Amino acid sequence: MGKRKIEVKPGDRFNRLVVISEAESHRHPNGKLSRRINCKCDCGNEVTVLLNSLYHGKVKSCGCLQKEKTTEAHYKHGASKTRLHNIWTKMHERCEKEYCKQYKYYGARGIKVCDEWQEFVPFRDWAMNNGYKKDLTIERINVNGSYCPENCCWISSSEQMRNRTDRAWYTYNGKTQLLVDWAKDLDTDVRTLWARIHVLGWSVEDALTLGRYERK
Repeated sequence: MGKRKIEVKPGDRFNRLVVISEAESHRHPNGKLSRRINCKCDCGNEVTVLLNSLYHGKVKSCGCLQKEKTTEAHYKHGASKTRLHNIWTKMHERCEKEYCKQYKYYGARGIKVCDEWQEFVPFRDWAMNNGYKKDLTIERINVNGSYCPENCCWISSSEQMRNRTDRAWYTYNGKTQLLVDWAKDLDTDVRTLWARIHVLGWSVEDALTLGRYERK
């Protein structure tokens, strides 16, 4: 038996959002269609959201609610204008905000921010205890995995440039090729392979053959 079709009508309220009309469906890279709904927020802004996210409470406002929470959090940790807080905010936007240009590469693919990092302070504490510096950026080890302590590390952009994958050759099982070509063969992100080898210290064999949670 198929899933029951979700029905909404103009005037239906979901948290701060009130349904206006149905919008053009969103087509995912795999061809699947997701219904979208035009809504008006209590703050006056209009926004288009995925019906499933609206119906199940994953989207509760046009974004104003998150801004209010961020403002409130500022008074708790006093770090809202820091680089680290901006990294945390952008991480959430990529995974949760459909208006974000990068959402289709993150949230739309099922990539999430773990429960522990829903608040900034735990993320800040993890960052400071795991090598964060102002010249580093956050990197997911498994490109298909979510943002969580077990799947993230800090990587240097400048060091990454010095070790550009178009100049890095790696040999495994008698075959030598560029890391970017290994990534294509394995259908994974070249940055993931690079981070496994140069940040986590994995062997080339482990980096190319094991998933993030398989390595002991």
